[in-house]
Amino acid sequence: MGAADVLLRSDSRLLVEQLSGRFKVKNPTLQRLHAEVRSLARSFARVRYEHVPRERNKEADRLANQGVDGWLAGAGSGWAPPAPAPHLWSEPDER
Repeated sequence: MGAADVLLRSDSRLLVEQLSGRFKVKNPTLQRLHAEVRSLARSFARVRYEHVPRERNKEADRLANQGVDGWLAGAGSGWAPPAPAPHLWSEPDER
């Protein structure tokens, strides 16, 4: 689309802090997704992250849910959640 300056708004303060580099991402699956987002962000001249409190985000949340529900009723009707991720670490045997 040609954007150079991006403002990402989220009602998740944790997400905003992680993407801004102020908080660490501890979950291995989220670490992979975090790295992907950070890599994509480098393709823009400027990326800013802004926390939007949930009480100020109700209409956006309603519209997002409406869009997901519409997709699931139509094009996404065959969608099923992915299988759980395999355990990355196994507990040591206690013999």
